Amino acid sequence: EHIVGELFLHDLMFIEKRLERLEKDLKKKNDKKVLSEQNVMQQFKNHLEEDKPLSSIEISEEDEKLILSYPFLTRKKILILLNVDDVQSANGLVEKIKNAFAHLQAFVVPVSAQMELEIAVLETEEEKKEFMSEMGITETALNGLSKAAMTSLGLMSFFTVGSDEVKQWLVRIGSSAPVAAGVIHSDIQRGFIRAEVMKYDDLIDLGSEDEVKKAGKFYIMGKDYIVEDADIISFRFNV
Repeated sequence: EHIVGELFLHDLMFIEKRLERLEKDLKKKNDKKVLSEQNVMQQFKNHLEEDKPLSSIEISEEDEKLILSYPFLTRKKILILLNVDDVQSANGLVEKIKNAFAHLQAFVVPVSAQMELEIAVLETEEEKKEFMSEMGITETALNGLSKAAMTSLGLMSFFTVGSDEVKQWLVRIGSSAPVAAGVIHSDIQRGFIRAEVMKYDDLIDLGSEDEVKKAGKFYIMGKDYIVEDADIISFRFNV
């Protein structure tokens, strides 16, 4: 609560200084852009004074451009990491924290630092998997934290696979195939023809691209295809 209070105070102080500067600028010249920013700043100020973070307010794309470079802390997503003795029995505490900070739309992730240390010192992957299985742990804290961070930011990943490398790319949830192609290179988006898609689980289960094709699970998708998390995609394009 103390930290959250500091975040609110930081943004309020910045807004008040900015409003003073905008007021001075308007006395010199009645500029439409300055007026627009003044309206946004006043809207932000009122929102914060109602104990609401700036992440919970929606503004237009034009207004977004006006404040894009400003260091607003309460516009950022919040992840709360709980260090607990036992992750499996921490559900009650997680819900309590979620409810307490519901107005911040905070993501809460429980982690047992002691347990993670015990996993980290094991030498082989087999030992780690066996230990995690015994403890009822399905994934490491790092994986869980990474997923929570991506979800809070509205992101997911897709993969491209070549003969010499596999690459993971981040894209906003709900993005079309051409938009995902643009993450790799603008030319691929501009000259997009189609996306050749495999599902990660299908590739792991079947073992190879050829087997995926034989099973009828190799998909040819057009511009309207909405990319799904963990898709493996080859883009065909022409520029």
